[in-house]
Amino acid sequence: MNIQEAQHFKLLQNFLNSSLVGLTNLDINLYNKKISFQDVQDLSSGLVKCINLQKMKLNLEFNKLCHKSASHLGSVLSKCSQLSSIELNLQVNEISDQGASELGQAISKLIKIQNLEIDLVFNQIGEQGTSDLMFGVIRCNKVQHLKLDLGENRIRDKSIQSLGIALLKLSCLQTLFLDFRGNQIAKTSNKQLESRIYKIIRLTYYQLSYRNAQEDSDQDEENYLEEIELEEESEEETENQDSQLEYDDYGLEEIELVHKKYKDDQVSQNKIIQNDEESDQSNQLADIFYD
Repeated sequence: MNIQEAQHFKLLQNFLNSSLVGLTNLDINLYNKKISFQDVQDLSSGLVKCINLQKMKLNLEFNKLCHKSASHLGSVLSKCSQLSSIELNLQVNEISDQGASELGQAISKLIKIQNLEIDLVFNQIGEQGTSDLMFGVIRCNKVQHLKLDLGENRIRDKSIQSLGIALLKLSCLQTLFLDFRGNQIAKTSNKQLESRIYKIIRLTYYQLSYRNAQEDSDQDEENYLEEIELEEESEEETENQDSQLEYDDYGLEEIELVHKKYKDDQVSQNKIIQNDEESDQSNQLADIFYD
């Protein structure tokens, strides 16, 4: 079935009253609707009936959802087996490790997913929840675009180290966005994560944002944003882009570094050819001289 234009819903009841079976592209925005657990159950019952759903945006930001709601939602998402793209916004809720773990289990069953975006900023997720969430993500071996925002949670260094190892398993990954601002993470761990990301075979672009929550509160906390664009070997000239200073959404200073990866195999080969040509010319001159 072809993917239709997105059907937009800002009221839960309107979604439930729609033709659920025929939906292939869904955009549900329930931002700050004060939805209850019963509302989550009703939403879930509707999603189960969307048997042809292939793309979905689901915004449940700012609703005080706890792990119970996240777990129930996760169990339903795992049944949406035709999904190739999902953008899940669960910002500013009360989701703990248990809820993140259940979401991870659900995501692991989305075997056709290629575009995956999960926003869990300002929740209560720690090391176990992060680990379980990533365990689910790496099971999506067809994912090409991954965006994971876990800012302002309770994540520490150990989770970041495990994340770096896990990401190497995503062999189809091309673009990656990670945000861990406001967690208990040392800069050295972020650098280690970056070094592992750089080894992902098919990755062409990534963005890593972080800010150490342990920094002195009397000083301006720096947010380091590193963007690395990896380009395949090309005959066209490429230019280094200047580092530019800008401010992030939190009003904090953010440094954006854009790097380019160069391969000099072709340059080396040209030098070898040039040296061979010069050597041949020298031999010819020597023959003329001795003749």
